[in-house]
Amino acid sequence: LVDLRIEDLPYGEGITTLTNHGSLGVFSANGSPLVEDVAGMKAVTFNGSNWFDGPTSIPGIEGSGTRTIEVWAYNPSIPSEETIVSWGHRGGPDGTNMAFNYGNNNLYGAVGHWGGPDMGWWGTHSPAPAANTWWHLTYTHNGTATRLYVNGEQESVRDPLTLDTYSGSPIRVAAQADGTGAGVDAAFNFTGSIAAVRIHDGVLSPAQIQRNFKLGRLKAWNPNPADGGQHADTWASMSWSPGGFAV
Repeated sequence: LVDLRIEDLPYGEGITTLTNHGSLGVFSANGSPLVEDVAGMKAVTFNGSNWFDGPTSIPGIEGSGTRTIEVWAYNPSIPSEETIVSWGHRGGPDGTNMAFNYGNNNLYGAVGHWGGPDMGWWGTHSPAPAANTWWHLTYTHNGTATRLYVNGEQESVRDPLTLDTYSGSPIRVAAQADGTGAGVDAAFNFTGSIAAVRIHDGVLSPAQIQRNFKLGRLKAWNPNPADGGQHADTWASMSWSPGGFAV
């Protein structure tokens, strides 16, 4: 349904629209997101006052419908709750919202379904995937269970989990809807960078998620010191993250 590739965009500010390579419509910018290179990836950086509004959600990903969300995200400072992708809206009843988050709250830092069905990052990366690092974050709901993956590995699961996601509100990137669905609750806007977003009407298998993670980073990345940097010392520790199919 949604396939957003920041590599399509020119560098700098002034973006007005973002082409969707999926089957739904285009995304429109609110404010002036910045397209730049961040730790080896071309990305759009959000400052908390800008985001993208997209097409209205469709029945397949509303109610208890099956769905997958994939996001390449980088967060320099992790608060309790920040939203990377959302539809539905806040306010309840339980299980009616759809906010995929990158925060560190144990109850709702990863997903805001509203109320009891909320989720945190409960596995290896608890309380949240580390700041200042690129992560492939994935959410799936198969109608009865919700699972979260970090870099292709399962992180959190709730099974069973009943959802009834509100219909008729826009899909947003870097923002979460307010209690009406028409506006944005700016308290939960994302302050970080995103390189790609995909939303599927259906559930990717663990093998597909792992492959998409690897395909997203074919080259080595996240060098320390940074690419082109100078280190004025007689000793330096160097590190990098391997490409997706490195041995």
